[in-house]
Amino acid sequence: AWWKLDETTGTIATDSGGSGHSGTLQNGANWGSGRFANGLTLDGIDDHVIFTGYKGVTGFDSRTVSLWFKTSVGSGPLLSYGAEGPVSLFNLSLSSGTAKVALGGDNNVTGGSGLNDGNWHHLAVTSKSWVSAADTARLYVDGVPVGTGSGFAAINTSAANDVKLGSDGSTYFNGQLDDVRFYGIDMNASDITAMY
Repeated sequence: AWWKLDETTGTIATDSGGSGHSGTLQNGANWGSGRFANGLTLDGIDDHVIFTGYKGVTGFDSRTVSLWFKTSVGSGPLLSYGAEGPVSLFNLSLSSGTAKVALGGDNNVTGGSGLNDGNWHHLAVTSKSWVSAADTARLYVDGVPVGTGSGFAAINTSAANDVKLGSDGSTYFNGQLDDVRFYGIDMNASDITAMY
């Protein structure tokens, strides 16, 4: 899936990846300036986008998830899907200005700092299919690797919940999002740098 978020009107976020996973803006989420052309503007109260029926890259499949964001608020969910449980969740967020990938239970990968500086930043998370516990998830900020998961099993993301942008189901992101991508492959560091 690839959501460029370049729309200027309406409530549909179109999947430009050709897989038909378009989403619907909720509760007044709006279009505004983005990192590339237009982007999504969210108020941190209840705005978000839900991709009904799309569960993201699930199971043990390899994946790369990336997006651009801009905010002056220290904490908030950027993207989530799956379900709470040991390594069955995928929740990409900011926590006190640091990027965080929560995978369920106490399985987290963090990195970067001061990312709530009001500038655009790129986040990417990669994982291999059936990887060793020492290299389960890798987090990149602005094209640079900043964190690697260790000490937990390979990611087995639950298909329980639809993909949401700007929400984890109970809290909401205050800022802007742009150019959100899901790939069914594990990109390497050079790939991520090139994407950034």
